[in-house]
Order: sequence, then structure tokens, then C-alpha cells
Amino acid sequence: DMREKLLAKAASAVNEKYGNYKKKIYRLDENSITMKVDGQADEEKDEFSAEMSGIVETVAFNTEQVIELSREKLSLSLSQGKELKEFDQESLDYNFNSFNFDQGSASVNVSFFGNVGFKEGGNIIDKEKILGLSSEQLEDYLKNLPEVLNYEIKFSPSFIKKVPNSAERVEIK
Repeated sequence: DMREKLLAKAASAVNEKYGNYKKKIYRLDENSITMKVDGQADEEKDEFSAEMSGIVETVAFNTEQVIELSREKLSLSLSQGKELKEFDQESLDYNFNSFNFDQGSASVNVSFFGNVGFKEGGNIIDKEKILGLSSEQLEDYLKNLPEVLNYEIKFSPSFIKKVPNSAERVEIK
């Protein structure tokens, strides 16, 4: 009960002190908790008092920079030909990772949802990588592309079972 009351008091203090920030993350440093009780175990008393204190580690920031940094990081991590189509700002979830009081720094992990798609004119399949492959090699290549759910391979004329060596002779739809 006392720990819950201490956390409630911490929440109030954090909101009061850092009210001008949109996001406030805090946690009680479990190693800093001290408790004083004016009684002993097995001692009978009508009343006793107990006091608990601890250090509250706090990170406060405005979310605009986090949103922009998250967009940039996701965009940079995408493979060539892909782009961020939609970014769900409401899905941002913050996880307090570490805190260094002496350095005045903290680490916060941010997770979020976004939709990624192919840029206009972007190709899932790199023609240069499939030139000269046999039918079996081409199937192995396509099966290992996470973006490809299914495919159909057609060779023309029908007796050919190998991808041409010239990109101009390969058509991908």
C-alpha cells in the first residue's frame, strides 16, 4: 500500500514539475527505497507510523521530435524501393530503458506502427539478380522474398526453362 501511495505522490509531483512537457515517463528506483517504522515485529501498539521514500527517475519531453526521429529512423531502415506510407502517431509506446543521474541522461525505447509500401515504379524483384537462373533457382529466389506472397512463372517459348541473360528480355508484372 505504501509503495502505491509513494508512486501516486510521485505521479503528482512529476505532473506538477514537468507539466509543460507532453510526455512524462517515471519510475521508482527500487534500490533507493527506504522505510522507517516506529515499531518492531511482535510489538503490540495501538498506533504506529511508517514512512517510505525513494528516488523517482523521470524523463520528460515533447513528442514532436520523437515522432519526427521515429519517422526518419524507420525510413532509413527501409530497403531500396520502399517508403513509409503511413505513420500511426497514436501507436507510440514508450519504455523507460535506463537512467544515468550523473550524466543527466536517460534511454527510452519507442515502438510504433507504420505502413510501408513500394515507391512508385519500385520493383520487388531485382532483374539483375535473376538473370540466367534456372526455373528452380528462380523459385528459390522468389520464395525467400518476404514481400512476395505468390507468383507465377511463364517461360516463352515453353521449352525454355531458364531466365534469359538479357534484362530487356525479362518482363515482370
